[in-house]
Amino acid sequence: ALGDEEALASWAAFDGFGVGLSGEHDGEWAVGPAATVPLPWLDSGESRRAGARASIVAARHELVRVERDVVTEVRTAHAACRAARAELERVLRELVPVQRARREQVEAIYLAGQTDLTAVLLAEQDLQAAQARLVELEREVTVQRVRLERAVGGAGVVRELAREPVGDAE
Repeated sequence: ALGDEEALASWAAFDGFGVGLSGEHDGEWAVGPAATVPLPWLDSGESRRAGARASIVAARHELVRVERDVVTEVRTAHAACRAARAELERVLRELVPVQRARREQVEAIYLAGQTDLTAVLLAEQDLQAAQARLVELEREVTVQRVRLERAVGGAGVVRELAREPVGDAE
């Protein structure tokens, strides 16, 4: 649209130009041709064209800024999603299995009569804390995927970016 405005600026010399009929009543009616010619006849519309060109340049700069903002937002969302997934995988792969093994060992020691119930309860509490961390991270991964989806503009793109499954999380 701004390009059309620039093209129309060359016709600026004809702004205010008009042709038609004129009538007067001075006892009798007199009708004849009438023409309206603007005074700045030599104005080629250069100032309007320059203004239109400046608007085009400003619009292009705004477009570039918006494109860069979108790219930055997508990159940030993708990095956050990958970091959340990596943390979730670490907890699934390392923390939860270690806490399960610890609880099983402490339970076996308790059943053998070598420790009291407090150690078993503490090991169970630590396992539940690890599982709660797992749930928090699954939530965080979901939130980050939604943010990434919003940043790229649709779910189809996110599915392509995040193909590999995460353990039991998905």
